[in-house]
Amino acid sequence: MKSFLLIVLCLLIVGCQRGYPPVILNNSTAGIEVTVTFDDGSGANEIGLAPDTAFLQNRQGLQIREIKAKDASGRLRTYGFAELSNARANRNIKFEVWILSNDAIRLGDETDYRDFLRTKKA
Repeated sequence: MKSFLLIVLCLLIVGCQRGYPPVILNNSTAGIEVTVTFDDGSGANEIGLAPDTAFLQNRQGLQIREIKAKDASGRLRTYGFAELSNARANRNIKFEVWILSNDAIRLGDETDYRDFLRTKKA
């Protein structure tokens, strides 16, 4: 019984953890390693993302300058400043959601993130 309560408490804490955009969603069929560089020069270490998982930032107001995604075979895809800026120029979005698939990246918005959360709960 104590183990069950501890698990429930941990799930509540993780579920209530605050995160901020930009969000990175792994919409591919396999896990990937992601490295992100932000506009302030800071960057995250490699982050492992299982399929259908999201990564939120722990600070507000960040903008991504570069995303590198490495798949299980070791193939590295780099999405640089120019490519990300072009995606931003085509859409005026405040809540950025970068969706990584097996071979591409696309810029989504808050609706995409809500849909992702809804499917995770189903």
